[in-house]
Amino acid sequence: MPEAILLYRASCLRCRWLARLATPVAFGAMRRVPLDSGAAQQLYERLPQTRGKLALIEADRVWIGVEVVPAGLGVAARGLVRAFRSCLAALATRRS
Repeated sequence: MPEAILLYRASCLRCRWLARLATPVAFGAMRRVPLDSGAAQQLYERLPQTRGKLALIEADRVWIGVEVVPAGLGVAARGLVRAFRSCLAALATRRS
């Protein structure tokens, strides 16, 4: 499963703080990209509707604005499940 990309405004202290909090909670399923970065510029070429906006991109799905919150929770939940399954598989391998 490819990681989701969270576009956020780095100039906003609250936005930076929330983005920093969201990425580890997602257990590697999400990475953050500042709106004014080179990586964001490349995304804007492919997805112009995200230019300058809070957005979450996962595979072929895009959420913008307030839609990012529930979508981000879904990404975090999937990341948690993936991490949990990985731990269970490691424990099963140990016991064998």
